[in-house]
Amino acid sequence: MIAGWGLLIGGVLVAWRFGWRDAGKGTRRCPKCWYDMSATAGLQCPECGRDAKGERRLFRRRRKWRWVGAGLLLGLASYPVFKWPLYQKDGLIGFVPRAVTLALLPEISELIREHGPRGAPSGNILALKLSQAQSFNLMERYAYARAVRRALASSDSSKRKAESLWSASLLGDQAGEVVDPLIVLLSSKSSAAYAADFASSLPRVRDERFARLIAPIRAFVERTGGHPGFPGNLEERMRWWGASREDCRAVTASILRASKPTGNVDHLLEFIWLFDCASPESLCDLEKQLSNPSMHASMFAAMCLADLGLAGAPAIDEIVAETKKPSSSLVNAVAMPLMAMGGSARNSLGWLDGLSNHRNPLIASSAFLAALSIRGEADAAYAYWIACIENDSATNPDAPPHQWMTPLILYADVPTDWKVEGLVLAIERDRKQYGKVIGGVSGGELIGVDCLGKLCGDAVASVPALVNLIEPGIPDFFVCRILDALTKIRGGANFDIDPVEEAVARWSLTATGRDGVDAAMADLKDAAARSLP
Repeated sequence: MIAGWGLLIGGVLVAWRFGWRDAGKGTRRCPKCWYDMSATAGLQCPECGRDAKGERRLFRRRRKWRWVGAGLLLGLASYPVFKWPLYQKDGLIGFVPRAVTLALLPEISELIREHGPRGAPSGNILALKLSQAQSFNLMERYAYARAVRRALASSDSSKRKAESLWSASLLGDQAGEVVDPLIVLLSSKSSAAYAADFASSLPRVRDERFARLIAPIRAFVERTGGHPGFPGNLEERMRWWGASREDCRAVTASILRASKPTGNVDHLLEFIWLFDCASPESLCDLEKQLSNPSMHASMFAAMCLADLGLAGAPAIDEIVAETKKPSSSLVNAVAMPLMAMGGSARNSLGWLDGLSNHRNPLIASSAFLAALSIRGEADAAYAYWIACIENDSATNPDAPPHQWMTPLILYADVPTDWKVEGLVLAIERDRKQYGKVIGGVSGGELIGVDCLGKLCGDAVASVPALVNLIEPGIPDFFVCRILDALTKIRGGANFDIDPVEEAVARWSLTATGRDGVDAAMADLKDAAARSLP
């Protein structure tokens, strides 16, 4: 490294001192032989006979281009010295500027592998390796986006799939460059599934070009009747791109219909609940997911049914009538739609009362809380829920798990301000007691924030508590969830977003990644601009 800087600085000094610098600047000189003509009248040089044809030409600056060239050569010689550590680590590709490497993928990596070490990384693997060493700058992201665009547009499907699929997240704010070839791929039966998979991995950035993907993706999903292999975040990308609720509802319904009751649909059901995409047409599909072995899937399916209100009553009544030995996840899930039905669920009180003394704490607590809510005992229901939150299974084996009890308050028949107060209390207690568990945040905090977002403008009193959650060290996905909840609240209530921006700015100082945070913040600003002044 010292040798590299020595060559670079030496080259600059040589080029400037001996080549660019003009010691005789301001002196009348012959522009050909540089004879000093200060004491010579006229424009003709007495030394070589050159006629300058103008006084201005006698003051022409003298550049010694050979020395300038020598200095440039010394400076260029420093490049391989600087790149030598990368060569030792990555091979010949280490000598190529990163922007050039990314722009010429995958051809350049194939060339290196052909004439260099066989173990040299290729295509998207090379791009991932480069990004791990140092994040791409704007020019490098653009170069890589153009390379991916070229690969997607290639008629060679094997090259397209091998080089592009798993590197979409590296595109960053240049991801819009790949929209045009994706639209073409979505129109072809042989490549539409691949294009949908690729689109589902695109990063969350604001780009108007993404809106053009919504109609082709919806048409493909409806044409194929859903695709069980679809990643669970395709519908989320559509929402980022500005898809309407009807578009999201149509796509999620098709994917859910094609999913098995034992499938991994946690994220899909969570999205349907978070963004109000449940519809009576999906009633049977949601009912099937209540028996999903994943407690998350079962819980979110039940919350979707709860959002449907009385429309979900037939499915719930059937479960209550036919289930003799329900699991803890099923009782915990069914309790929410029963509470949402209110007095109409009184015929389920016998079933709930029978489970209230169950030896499983989650079954007993969920059933007892639901029974109190259905009977209209708001004070007792809220007090019991608070007791369950404060007396968690981590400290008392006879108490229900905190995470699964938190969302029940959302559908209990208690005043909304109690719900907001209780959810804030649950989040704060969860963060204090459990700290950073999964990726810097616990499951109880996640569901608590989501529940506050579902309350929209009614949860405006929770804004300070939500802003306080944005602290240095928490992962970017949790910041996005908080901002999404604040966006929903701002859509129905007025509050100042300046403290939110300040909190995000403080968080950014130590953040290792900002995936989606900028776009989520932009959504909040848009909501503030559209809603109350």
